[in-house]
Parts: sequence; C-alpha cells; structure tokens
Amino acid sequence: WHGVCQQERCLGRYMGHSGAIVSFDINQEDSRIVSAGADRRSNVYDLETGKMIHTFSTIVTTRDVSFTADSRRIVLCTDAIIGEKPKIWVFDAVSGELIEKKVIPNTPVVIQSTVDGKILYGDTEGSLTLIDERTFNEISSKKIHQAKITSLTPSFCNTYFVTASTDSKSKIVRADGEIQSVREFLSDSPNNAARVSPDNRILVSAGGVAARDVTTSTGQGNFNIEFFDCATSKLVGYYKTHFGTVNTLDIHPSGEALASGGEDGVLHLVKMDDEAFINAPFVPLEGADA
Repeated sequence: WHGVCQQERCLGRYMGHSGAIVSFDINQEDSRIVSAGADRRSNVYDLETGKMIHTFSTIVTTRDVSFTADSRRIVLCTDAIIGEKPKIWVFDAVSGELIEKKVIPNTPVVIQSTVDGKILYGDTEGSLTLIDERTFNEISSKKIHQAKITSLTPSFCNTYFVTASTDSKSKIVRADGEIQSVREFLSDSPNNAARVSPDNRILVSAGGVAARDVTTSTGQGNFNIEFFDCATSKLVGYYKTHFGTVNTLDIHPSGEALASGGEDGVLHLVKMDDEAFINAPFVPLEGADA
C-alpha cells in the first residue's frame, strides 16, 4: 500500500506465500522488502517491481524478520514447535545464503538490529536479549516486561528502542551495552505496538484485548491509539478510530502521518498536521498539551 494521505489505492501485491504473513520489513534504501510467513518461508522482493529475489526455508513458523541497519543481512527468529527449539537466523541479503543460526533459551517474538552490529530480540517471558551479530555471544539480557513483548522498534534517530507488551506497558529502552529501561508508559489494555515520533516528543501506542478473548474478558477493551508525552510519560490524548483490537501502527519518517491496522479489518491513515491534536478524531485530555 502506498501510504500517502492523498491516495487510497493498492499499487500492487507481493506474491509468493501460501500462508498468513506474520511480519515484513523494508531496507534502508527502500529497494527491498522481506516478508515472513506461517508457511515457514521468508521471501525477499524488489520493492518496486515485486519480483521475488530470494526465499528462505526455516522449518517452522517465523515470528519476526528485519533487515540489519546496514541492509546487508536479514535477521529472523523462529518458534519452538514440532520438536524444534527457538532460533535466531542470519541470512546474507545479497546472496541469500544462511550465515548463522543459533538456538536460544526462550521463545522469541520480535527482533531488530543495532547500528553497531548487534542483534536485539524480545521473547514471550518479557525479556530483551542483546547478542553480538558475528560471534553470537550474549552481551546483555534483562526482563523489562511482566508478559510477552509484542513490538520492538528503533527510534528514528537510532539511539534507543521502543517496546510494547501485553502487560499494558510500553517502554523506551537503551541497548548500547547493558540493556536499560529509560522510561515507562502505562495503558489500561494490552499493548500490541508502540512508536516514538521523529522529533522524540510523543510515544504512540495501541492494542486492546485480543480478539479471541473479547467475549470472555471482564473489561470493555481499549481500542484507542494513545499519545504519551515522552518527557513526563503522561497520556495527553487518543484517537478512537478502530472498533476492534489494534494490531499494528507506524509513523511516517516525516512525522506527517500515522498508520494503524486492526482486527476490524480497516487500515487508518491519519494526517498529522498542525490541526491533528485539536480536531476529531483526536480526543485531548483536559489540561494536557500535545
């Protein structure tokens, strides 16, 4: 989907998976896209033409996939099912060859890389682990959440990461050596995604009760896209654009647009101009200044 506020049409599709697609990433040059599917495959495509360049078989379902910061390698993490142990895989993005794979103790959910050649992943137990990309030795590991980490994204300035978790918290985390939780943001529902704006002022998070748990949950479920002040960790307002669990969100690198997708089957694209925080569907909190 071409994410511009003035255009709402599908420009093309990337074909090649025979199962649900669980994750994708685009390299720094905007020339390649890598996808991971429940069909136990990850595919690399030319972004503009849609031509498949490489395909990787990982035996079991991939949880997450991403390019390294220099776009030279692809890192992914796989599940612990059908007798297979959880693993981290590294592929060469140019040749498609497997460089390394490593068995890890906990089931990974999300994976990213740092600008200085390290791999960072979050697991089902709420821990973040930092490993050296070349030696695969563990550098640091810390339990920063009380439940599964659902999202892990780098800041636009590449100096920290943002996590989201089903423990209803999002955090700003540093991983330049020892893993450190810098700031915490609390919601009243499980979080599925979180992102910080390019100017580092606002953290945006979203989630809600999982679709399979909606009818049995005692809570009403919060499907809001919430905005927090990064300096104070206070909630300053929210968008109420979805009527189901929000699965994912992202902010345009310019900071001018917010995209979100949810269980309601709708993709929302909100233009973040000067009027964004004073007009509906944004709901400001009394006394808050976004």
